[in-house]
Amino acid sequence: PKRLSAIAPNLKGDVETIVAKAMEKDRERRYASAAELAGDLRRFLRNEPVTAHPPSAFYQLRKFARRNKALVGGVTATAAALVIGLVFTSRALVVASRERDAAELARRRSQEVADFQRRLLTSLDPADVGDAIEAGLIRERESGASPEELENFRAALDEINETNLGRSILHDTIALNAVRIVDKGVTDDPIAEAEIRAGIGEVMFELGRYAGAVEQYRVALALRESAAPTDRGAITNERLRLAKGLLNARQLDEAEALLVATREEAARQFGPNSEAAHEADRRLSQVYRETGRTEQAIA
Repeated sequence: PKRLSAIAPNLKGDVETIVAKAMEKDRERRYASAAELAGDLRRFLRNEPVTAHPPSAFYQLRKFARRNKALVGGVTATAAALVIGLVFTSRALVVASRERDAAELARRRSQEVADFQRRLLTSLDPADVGDAIEAGLIRERESGASPEELENFRAALDEINETNLGRSILHDTIALNAVRIVDKGVTDDPIAEAEIRAGIGEVMFELGRYAGAVEQYRVALALRESAAPTDRGAITNERLRLAKGLLNARQLDEAEALLVATREEAARQFGPNSEAAHEADRRLSQVYRETGRTEQAIA
């Protein structure tokens, strides 16, 4: 027989699954009673997982999100508030730096707020986020579930890596959301945008999304080199940040070339014993070790 969704596409999903189980030819796979069927219909109306649907962890997660729209919306809203706060405090920092005498206190305060927001974003622990989501799912499932159903559900969750789940959620709700906001042109100041891009890159780096971090670091460096070519200190820092991303993204040839050039410029601009020159040397040693050139790394 045709599936219900072939006749009424708007009924695709749980309704179709419930009807299919109710009409199943195999007695063992049908609802055992009208009460079971009624129970599934009630669960569907409450946006709860239905017994007719295979109890996969991702299905349960989808149901959890639908039932808790306020919670999911709250997470997204909080992430957006942090990102927007970082955007505007960074912009305020740039404006204040151009009025040094009149706004030095405002500049320091803006810097402190921007630094705090960046630390807050990068300190979020993906494992803690994943654990919290799993705990919420289990609490939801405990109400009305039999011991056997709860055991099966816990076994399904055990197959999910909590840290990876947390990383994905933080990346999708914070980092990518931040990129979308900045891409819309929230500031016309290239230095402010460079600060914001670098901050987003740091969040992505901490989440292990190195390719995305490299992309943001590249944009930040290009903005600084174009808008403030004489600010060699800031440009050197951006280059070292990009080199760090390239190393972790395993783009070792590009990382080495960038670090060699950065070390030479840092030695010329700030002296061979400057922190920037030493940092370039440390990262170059890492490249040499990664590529089997141990003697150069020691030297």
